[in-house]
Amino acid sequence: MTDKANATLNKDEKIEELIDQLSAIRHRKDKITNAADFHALEIEVHNVSKELADTISGIKLQEHLSSTENKETEKEFVKAQPKKNEKHGGADS
Repeated sequence: MTDKANATLNKDEKIEELIDQLSAIRHRKDKITNAADFHALEIEVHNVSKELADTISGIKLQEHLSSTENKETEKEFVKAQPKKNEKHGGADS
């Protein structure tokens, strides 16, 4: 298996792990007796949810940066840049 395939598998496993954590929190029989208990639960849910969102966003960004379409657009952009000319301050001037 390639490094890229391993990285994708690891990211998918991470997403599933985070979803499982949220599910476990949801199904726990927490005893919330005061505001501090509720606040602790809220912080726990927020932290796992944020990590899930960050992981998914990171995967989507990496997919975009690695896409063939993006690489082609990048090549076209580089080709469209003006070439340096000795008369206009080229590297050898």
